[in-house]
Amino acid sequence: HSSPDRGTAGAPPPAGEPAGVLTLQHALTAVLARNPELGASAWEVEAARGRRRQAGLLPNPEVSLEVENVGGYLRGFSVAETTVSLGQLLELGGKRSARVELASRALGLAGWEKEERRIELLARTTRAFLAVLGAALAVGYRRRRPEAALALLVFTAFVLPVSGLFQAGPQLAAHRYTYLSC
Repeated sequence: HSSPDRGTAGAPPPAGEPAGVLTLQHALTAVLARNPELGASAWEVEAARGRRRQAGLLPNPEVSLEVENVGGYLRGFSVAETTVSLGQLLELGGKRSARVELASRALGLAGWEKEERRIELLARTTRAFLAVLGAALAVGYRRRRPEAALALLVFTAFVLPVSGLFQAGPQLAAHRYTYLSC
């Protein structure tokens, strides 16, 4: 019987955890499957899709009922006046088509924002994976070839982030607006 405080050598990893060697592809797949920001982004896109659908519908008709001269000294409904009215708003001047166009653009923007979050997440994960890999290699090389470990550490820490391999954050946000046709 092992306690939760002690390691369990040879025990299988918890359900859903990667087993064996963790590759970059496994890390990226896992983060895409489990990241709550991406799930929230997907729901934001669905909400925008619902708003676009709603924008194309006619306004709801209105029904009202009025009853006057009830009670008082005459008591009862015999002299009461009842009015039922039905109303429907008629939109003129292309208001509905403008509303649909605006909602369609908002849907497109929500999709781009979701993609921006996905790319940013992939870039962050890749940078973290490479940093850990670089640190692991540096530890391995430290004893055998200290200069190679230092070179790898410098590359991981300084060169890789500015290499242009990963475009995220403000750069991606700036490019997002380039693709919108206004």
